[in-house]
Amino acid sequence: MMHTVSGSGGAMAVTELKVAEAEAIIEKYDGKLSVAVSNSPKSTVIAGDETALIKVLEEIEGMERFCRQVKVDVASHSPQMDPLMGPLAKDVALVSPERSRIPFYSSVFDHKMEGEALDASYRVNNLRGMVRFTDVISQLIDDGFTAFIEMSPHPVLSNAINECADAKETKLAAIASLLRDKPERETLYNNLGMLYEQGFSINWRYFYRADQIPMCHIPGYPMQHDTYELWDHSAAKDQSFGKVKNPVLGWRIELAGIDDTFLWENKLSLENLSYMKDHRVNQTAVIPGVNYLEMIHAALNEAFGKGYHELKALQFKQPVYLDDQSTIDSQLKITRKSTHEASFKYFTKSAGEITWQICSEGDLEICGSRGTTPTDHLYNLRSGRNDHLITKKEFYKITEAIGLSYGPMFQGIDWVKLNESQAIAHVVPNSIVAENEHPYFIHPAVLDTCFQAIFATFHKEQASQGAITTFLTHTKDFKWYYRPDPADDLIVKAVFKTDDEQTAGVTRKKIELSMYDENGNIVAELQELEAVIIDNEALGSEDTPDWLFDLEWQKYELPKEDDTVGTWLIFRDHLGVSKSLTRQFEQSGH
Repeated sequence: MMHTVSGSGGAMAVTELKVAEAEAIIEKYDGKLSVAVSNSPKSTVIAGDETALIKVLEEIEGMERFCRQVKVDVASHSPQMDPLMGPLAKDVALVSPERSRIPFYSSVFDHKMEGEALDASYRVNNLRGMVRFTDVISQLIDDGFTAFIEMSPHPVLSNAINECADAKETKLAAIASLLRDKPERETLYNNLGMLYEQGFSINWRYFYRADQIPMCHIPGYPMQHDTYELWDHSAAKDQSFGKVKNPVLGWRIELAGIDDTFLWENKLSLENLSYMKDHRVNQTAVIPGVNYLEMIHAALNEAFGKGYHELKALQFKQPVYLDDQSTIDSQLKITRKSTHEASFKYFTKSAGEITWQICSEGDLEICGSRGTTPTDHLYNLRSGRNDHLITKKEFYKITEAIGLSYGPMFQGIDWVKLNESQAIAHVVPNSIVAENEHPYFIHPAVLDTCFQAIFATFHKEQASQGAITTFLTHTKDFKWYYRPDPADDLIVKAVFKTDDEQTAGVTRKKIELSMYDENGNIVAELQELEAVIIDNEALGSEDTPDWLFDLEWQKYELPKEDDTVGTWLIFRDHLGVSKSLTRQFEQSGH
């Protein structure tokens, strides 16, 4: 029945408005729009005619409030459903409701109802009327409920429940049942444990389906409070180029007799990394600095098994440039120092060159497990103190002004909210990334887009008319937590650690950065990142500080002549090499 109105101009959008605010905005659109859903005091969905809805979204953006159109082509709970109400009432006329066995709270009428009342008219109202989720959760909280379990393939309302609890200044547990791309049995057990931690009584005899709970043999030594896991290293490593597991890492070279050194080789070009054409600094294609995060994560998992390995420190030495004709050879070398410590160096060499250039180096931590994963409410990530809204169009004008030219693959920033202490960015993956499988933990284009949030703070400098060079100098303590679905939007929080350091033509910023999924679960975090922007015209002036370019002499000892007296033993060969060598020795005075 819904297919009959699909594609007929209906649309829906989620907004950071209260119900009363949303009703006031849509009132002037002559019944073309409705408040469709009230998820929480700070999250309201508007639905109806798409043309009118787009105008409403522009008005909300002008208020510097969050809003985003949802990817649907049917406007549920709106006037678009009116033609379906009659046919639906006819189809469900024979529904015969019975008395409910457990209390039933309706999000249609925002109160508790008896099962007999859920008749055909209720079903019709459920299609057309507003979903009053906020009101019904508030009623449940008032009635003393403190634990909420969301039964779904992936949680979508847990954060809304937490926001309802925050509005009532109370604490509760909102627990998921399953998580996307996570093992179902393990996830169910973990969430059951979380429910038990909240004080919920579990019927363990029913859980184990036995009168006697199984005996657990406790070891005879103190608990170490650590996870011991065996990882499978048996998978064959395909070392032929074009069949590598991760395109930015390359293929592994097995080194005989050197157990603590691991080496990977790769060939970088715009042919096999075509999306890099959309990442340019001063109009030149450059491998993003965040590429190292993806590359090293893949290397650590391949060398030491899957785990929560950490990049403790990363120093950027020089960028890697690409053009349409050439191919760059690269090598990543990881050296294990101890059980949990390692270091790495990354080298590149252009075609025809002999010498390898070091591009980055750093320290690593080898970890098998990690404790509790941090979370944050989307209310904290999307609203509150952030007072300056930067739209996608405005943001990419800023990056262009500071020398960063991003193509479509790297233009994933939807909006940024900025204040003096932090920036919050909403990242939407490019459709090519979202709709196609890829071998990356997080696609480098998406990862780089997340890090772009740090450049929102340069909006005051964008009026500069000089040529700008932008680069990263170092990172500290980068941690991965889990791999989100490639199609999922991400929320990025960049906290400015110190005031900008500015000298003639040079601006330095230090940032702490965290990446979250749309449910507030952390994906990755970085304790420190330093970004530098150089005004090339300012550097060309006469007052350029001497520390930028300085002549430093280094003492070099000349080799000493070897006047050692001795005897040379030369083995004769049938090719005449020994005779030639003897003759050269004699001519040299030996």
